[in-house]
Parts: sequence; C-alpha cells; structure tokens
Amino acid sequence: MKIRLNGTVRCIVFLSLVLFPLLARAQSDFSLSTADLPKLEDAIIAIPPPMTEPYVRQSLDMGSVALPKPEELLKQVVNGLKTRQFASALPKLEYLQALQPNEPDLLILRGCLYAELGRPDAAEGIFKKVIVLAPSQPFARLNLSEALLSQKKFAEAEQTLVILSSKRPESEVVRFKLVMALVLQKKFARAEQELQYLQDHAKTPSLYFARAALAFAHGDRDLGTQYVEDARRTYGESQISFFYGSLANQDWVPKQP
Repeated sequence: MKIRLNGTVRCIVFLSLVLFPLLARAQSDFSLSTADLPKLEDAIIAIPPPMTEPYVRQSLDMGSVALPKPEELLKQVVNGLKTRQFASALPKLEYLQALQPNEPDLLILRGCLYAELGRPDAAEGIFKKVIVLAPSQPFARLNLSEALLSQKKFAEAEQTLVILSSKRPESEVVRFKLVMALVLQKKFARAEQELQYLQDHAKTPSLYFARAALAFAHGDRDLGTQYVEDARRTYGESQISFFYGSLANQDWVPKQP
C-alpha cells in the first residue's frame, strides 16, 4: 500500500519568498492554503513499517526515543509547514518519502522544502524526477519553473512554462510566471501578449503583479511598487503573498519576514 496525499493538495511555488506558498493564498488552480493542510493527514491509506528510524532520530537529536508512527510524523510535517519549521520538517518528510521513493506527492513536498531552505538546485532535480514519473502532474512543472527562475535559468523556465501553459491556458498563475520568465530575458513584446490575456481574464492579483514585473524589469521601481500597493489595497495581504514572493525572489521588493 502507498502513502498517498489527498489528490486536491497543491504544493505551490515557493522559494524563500516569505511565503512558502505551501501556506499562501493565491486564488488559483495551483494554490494550497492553510485550510487545505489538514487534508494531508486524512489522506493516508496505509504505509509499510519504518525503514530509516536511525536517520530520523539522529537528524532530530531524538537519541533512543521511539520514532512516532508514520501517520503521526505526517501530522508533524504538516504542523512544521504551518509554523515554518522547515528544517525539522524535512527529515521527517524524507523518512516518509523513503518509504515510497517514487510517490509524486511526497516528492513535490520535499522539493518545496528544499527550495524554501535555499536549495533550489536540489528542488530542481526532484521536480524533474516527478515530471518523469508523472508527466501530467502540473504542480511539478510550476514549482520547477520557480526553482529555475531562482537560479537565473530563465530560458529553461520559459520552456517549462510554455509547455504548462499549453496544457493549462486558463491558469493565471502560469501566465504570470511566464511573464516573469519573459521579462527577465527582456522579451518584452512576448510578455505584453501574456499581459493582454490577463487584462481580459484576470480574477486574481496576477495582472497587477505581471504589470509590476514588467515595470521592474524596465527599471521603473516606482511604477512597479505602485502596482504592488494597488494589488495590496484591492486584494489584501493574504491573497497577494504568492505573487509578491515571486517578485521578492528577484529582489524587486523586500522579502517578508
């Protein structure tokens, strides 16, 4: 039997953007909010007996204390995500993932944790593995694009997002990320095309932040900041955190604590 996460769980793009958007609220088809996290605990079907207890005990300085059951460990991982205790959540998640090395859901969460801990290269490798294991899994490609952007691999990020956009043309998050990849390569004409789609269809802060990205890429920090503030007034802090984090990743706005 497998460790399975609820099929509706969406691991959002991350990087050390204040938001681990595992906890951010981007009202999109790629978001995972705090309210979604308890579903992880309810989605376990069954799991094999522990195989790597010494590793987890050593990582968490547990000594000879008995390792909790995997179901309890998963609850602790979820709590670690909620409270941003990523360093302690990672070995627990690695233990669970070791039980099911090719389980895409667990791999995605692990990749997000690596990214949040400042290891986008490791996250990139994991997300690419998920794409091989589950080619139709969109969240792996979205998270991969953010890992690539954070490493300044803009052309590869663009290629990844173009593929994803062809499969999810209605996704504002994907369109926004594609604008990011384009403006970082100074492909402004193409970015304007994506902006036009958002102009006509946006129901989230994506349009404000796509415009902000374009302004920042042109060197107009005042205009970019104005778009960010307009989005904040219109949507509120919780709904802009995902998009804000993407700009913070490029040092266009201050990172949130």
